[in-house]
Amino acid sequence: MAAGLTPINRWFRGAPEAIIVGISYGMESYDQWVQLRERDFKIPEVRDAPPDSAANLLLDALTQEMIPFIEVNYRTIPSDRCLYGYSSSGFFVLYALFHQPDAFQRYLSGSGDLYIAYPYVIQHDAQLAARDAANPIQLYLSAGELEDDQFPYFHQLVTFLEQGNYPGLTLTTEIYAGEGHGSEGIALTYLHGLRMVYPQAES
Repeated sequence: MAAGLTPINRWFRGAPEAIIVGISYGMESYDQWVQLRERDFKIPEVRDAPPDSAANLLLDALTQEMIPFIEVNYRTIPSDRCLYGYSSSGFFVLYALFHQPDAFQRYLSGSGDLYIAYPYVIQHDAQLAARDAANPIQLYLSAGELEDDQFPYFHQLVTFLEQGNYPGLTLTTEIYAGEGHGSEGIALTYLHGLRMVYPQAES
C-alpha cells in the first residue's frame, strides 16, 4: 500500500522522495497473518497478547539488522527515518517510540490498540523523557470516529503526551469522521500522517 501511494502523494502533495521498506510474511491464510502480527507487534505484558509475542525482538531486528543493511545498500538519510503502523503495528510504533525513541525521527501510529497502548506506555516513558531535545521527533496519532474501543484512550494518551516532559516531541492528532477500524483509516493514517510529519510538503 505504501509503495503504491507514495508516488501519488509525492506528485500531488509534495511529499519527499522516500525509500519504502515493508516487512511481510510468506503465509497461507488470513488467520496465520493475524497470528504473526500479534506475535511480532505485541509483548506478553499487555492484555490479549499471545505468550510468544516479542515486539522487543522485532524492534532489535529493525535497529540492529535491517536499518544497518538498508543504509549500507541504499542512499538513505540516517537522520530522517519514519516508522508507520496501523492497528497492532500502530501499537508497535508507540512501543518503538517509548523504548528506542531515537531510532526514528517521525512516527505514524493509526488506531494503535490504544486500550492496551495507553496503560502500557504511561508506565514506560523513561527513555522518551530522557532523550536530547536537540533531536526533534514528530508523532502523528489517528483513530476512526466509529472506533468506540479506542476512546477514551485516544484522548487520554493525547493529554498524557501533551502534559509530559518529552523533549523535542511534536504531536499531531486526527480523528477520521465516519471511519471505523480497518477501513480507510489504514491509508489515511499513511497519507495524512506523512503530510503532517513532513510539514515542508506543499499541495
